[in-house]
Amino acid sequence: MIDAIVGIIINHSKDKVLLLKRQSDKINPNMWAPVGAGPYSTSEDFGSKAKEEVRIETGLKVSLLLVAPSMQIDIAGKTYNLHPFLFEASENESVRLNEEHSESRWVLLSRLQDPEYDPRLQMIIKLVKLALGSSVSSKT
Repeated sequence: MIDAIVGIIINHSKDKVLLLKRQSDKINPNMWAPVGAGPYSTSEDFGSKAKEEVRIETGLKVSLLLVAPSMQIDIAGKTYNLHPFLFEASENESVRLNEEHSESRWVLLSRLQDPEYDPRLQMIIKLVKLALGSSVSSKT
C-alpha cells in the first residue's frame, strides 16, 4: 500500500476549503483536490511533509488544526493509506501555485456535494466537523 498525505486548508471563518485544479498533463488531470503528495516511507514525519507540501503547492502560511486518523482510499486504481492534516490559512493571502496546478479556489464546504467535485472530497466536511466539534457553518 502507498502512504500519502493530504493537506486540507480551511479559511479562518471555517466555512471554505482551498481546492487546487490539477494541470491537464498531470496525474488526475483537471481534478479539483486539496494539497496531496506521496508516496512516502512509513518512517517519514507525515506532519512535516504535509506542511512542506502546502508551502510548495500554495505558498500559504498555515497553522495545523488537526491530525486525522489515516484512511484507505482508491485513486486511479491504486490504494493509498492517506494521512489527512487539517490546516488553517487566510483566504485573503495570495495563493502561489506550482507547476502541478492551473487554478485555485476557495469553496464553501456546503458546495463540496456539487457534482462538479469528486464525491471523495466530502471527507473534508467530516474532518472539519471533527476539528470544530460540529460547529461548521453551512452558508451557501
